[in-house]
Amino acid sequence: MYEKIEITIALLAYWRHELFGPLNIIQGYSGLVIEELEEENRFSEINKFSKTLMEILKIGKDIQAIIKDTLELEILEEQGRLYSIIELRSILEKQTIPKVNLIEQKAQEILAIDEAVFSTDIERILKAASKLKVLLGEDVGWLKEYSPTVEAHQAQEQLREKLEETFFENRASLLDVEKSLNEIKSHPHNKCIRTKGLKILLVDNNRSNQELLYRQLDREQYSVSLAESGEDALQAIAEEDFDLVLLDIVMPGLNGYQVLDRLKRSQWKHIPVIMISSLTEIESITKCIEMGAEDYLPKPFNFTLLRAKIDACLENKKLRDQEKIYVSRLALANQEIAELNKQLAVENNRLSTELEITRQLQKFILPQDSDLRNIDGIDVAGFMEPAEEVGGDYYDVHPRNGSVHISIGDVTGHGLESGLLMIMVQTAMRTLIESEQTDQKTLLNTLNHVIVDNARKLKSHRNLTLSLLNYFNGNLSIAGQHEDIIIVRSDGQVESIDTTYLGFPIGLEKNIKEFIDQRQLNLSPGDVVALYTDGVIEAENNQGESYGVQRLCETVCSNRSHSSQLIIEKVIEDLKGHIGTSQVLDDMTLLVLKQK
Repeated sequence: MYEKIEITIALLAYWRHELFGPLNIIQGYSGLVIEELEEENRFSEINKFSKTLMEILKIGKDIQAIIKDTLELEILEEQGRLYSIIELRSILEKQTIPKVNLIEQKAQEILAIDEAVFSTDIERILKAASKLKVLLGEDVGWLKEYSPTVEAHQAQEQLREKLEETFFENRASLLDVEKSLNEIKSHPHNKCIRTKGLKILLVDNNRSNQELLYRQLDREQYSVSLAESGEDALQAIAEEDFDLVLLDIVMPGLNGYQVLDRLKRSQWKHIPVIMISSLTEIESITKCIEMGAEDYLPKPFNFTLLRAKIDACLENKKLRDQEKIYVSRLALANQEIAELNKQLAVENNRLSTELEITRQLQKFILPQDSDLRNIDGIDVAGFMEPAEEVGGDYYDVHPRNGSVHISIGDVTGHGLESGLLMIMVQTAMRTLIESEQTDQKTLLNTLNHVIVDNARKLKSHRNLTLSLLNYFNGNLSIAGQHEDIIIVRSDGQVESIDTTYLGFPIGLEKNIKEFIDQRQLNLSPGDVVALYTDGVIEAENNQGESYGVQRLCETVCSNRSHSSQLIIEKVIEDLKGHIGTSQVLDDMTLLVLKQK
């Protein structure tokens, strides 16, 4: 059961709603004609009619402001009293009828000019002005029966009868709209992300409003469909795809609140909805937004504002469509990634197996400690630690016919490809030595031929620096380009042999024989020779400081009295202490020879 104050709110809201209807036509068509004249550059007609049409538009807005201020319950309460309907009608009539008469006068002035090609629109304005005068005058008589002293239930029944008989012609009343709003208040609604498109459904039972909005939207090149009731709107949405709905609140049958509520609880909940109504209460506007409406447009319509709201909805739709495309592409990409991950897992298992095999092969072909213990004339020890499972460093010690062939190299990069190249070099080197190829220049050049051919077949761009040393009876012959060779004499004197001009990187050029040179060196008992790769001297600590050649020389020198194996252990201990917790970024190889 409605309380008296709620009946009053409904009366005032309904009265405003009815008055704003013709005002919407007056303002809408006067503004529309002005825009069409300007767009079509009809200068002669602009000069004749625009000023008068602008005056009609302004007067219509003035009347709208008067009605709003007069029939706004909060304003009335601020004045300290609740006016009777008769008093309010008298106030409105006194302030607005002269202005309505002025609208009629100016519209007649335009119609009096024969070349007024838009006379149909002016006649609509005149008809709306006439309707407005009726609503401000005689047709308000039925409200006389209502006064604040009448019992609430009696007033409610009187109001329902008059609303149905006089205005809605047995259709739903404004009180039904208010009731449905109260029922919907308890429903939770979540605002959804909107979509964008060009097809608009216009839902309004007022034919004049329909025609005005349709014409405006058609000028904006939208595809517009019409529905005159909530039931028709829901059926149209079920049968056709729409990108935006303009939905009136006060309608017969299902009102706008109920249509919005059903729409947002259905599979079409993502269709953006702009509510259109002369109901201006904040509660109504707020609840529509909470229920999922994209926006709210009050009557009389401001077409500039309407275009802005529609454009915003369409932009949201565009973003939504793009998002759907991206999500779809992402889902497809995720499927592809998942499939690739499966393949990658299989491939990783295969590669892990291959890496392990290669690592074991590399370990097996490196000189074993047992192979180094019984070499005549020199004490030899070696150490190699790869940065990854498979390294690119290479060293070998191969006794043959009284001589000892020693080699050390560094393949660019590290990992499987570098490890494979290292195995090729070791295999080719031993094969050449076993075939009695002992001349260092010829050996290096032949080895280079083999590596260049194999690298081309494998489409590999790896190469290596490589130094060959041949030891025989205290004499050491050096050839090939690699890091400097450190010589520590038994008395502590340190020498460094630059190998830059003793060779050329292996695997770059087909013939390098002209770049290869040799260096001869005599060793005395107790002399130490240290060979290394750049991973040793370039190893960095947490401060980014390299281990360096100088520190390597000092460590070898201070331990020269020890065996080759112990010298290596001391160097590695000092090197690891320098590195600390830093990551090892390159393979580290160290080979020490000591003359017995």
